[in-house]
Amino acid sequence: MADEFREGDIIIVDPDQEARSGDMVVVRNGDAEATFKKLTKDGNDWWLTPLNRQYAAKLMPKDAVICGRVMAKIPKPAFY
Repeated sequence: MADEFREGDIIIVDPDQEARSGDMVVVRNGDAEATFKKLTKDGNDWWLTPLNRQYAAKLMPKDAVICGRVMAKIPKPAFY
């Protein structure tokens, strides 16, 4: 996934699109911190997988809120 998105890329997030398993999403936790992860469903459980492959997927916390589904990516501008 890290190859798909690079630091400086701009993501377009639609808060009105329902997130499905396999989608990239922005999720807010109970501390009001937001994160960008891949959402995966396994049985009744929802998992969040980080972009960095060095970190393991984690069960989505009960207090987490999906803020929106990533709809598009704009590559990092050359002047950035």
